[in-house]
Amino acid sequence: AFKLGVMTGLEERTPKLRKRIGDMIRNGAVDEVRKAWEKSGHDHSCPAFTGIGCREVLGYILGQADLDETLNVWHKNTRAYAKRQLTWFRKEQELFPADPKVPAKSAQVISEFLER
Repeated sequence: AFKLGVMTGLEERTPKLRKRIGDMIRNGAVDEVRKAWEKSGHDHSCPAFTGIGCREVLGYILGQADLDETLNVWHKNTRAYAKRQLTWFRKEQELFPADPKVPAKSAQVISEFLER
């Protein structure tokens, strides 16, 4: 098996994470969580509310935080998760760490793997 990990630094990912969260809010994340909350019968133990983003938005819906605070906590939790992922990827023995700034190297490694 061939594992390719696109490796970028955490600081490089941070603005993209914030943008993605903003896009999710603009595309209806609050309404989606609200509908799931209603459908769950207001069950806090529902697995849907354990995911990053869902629990923060649910707090907003329940009036526990304003939108700015919700977005900041969501971003902080997402960034922490991304940091854990990077740590895990670095420890992965069979992973080729692809640098998106050097696509030719990744293409060469993939090509060599396919030729085996």
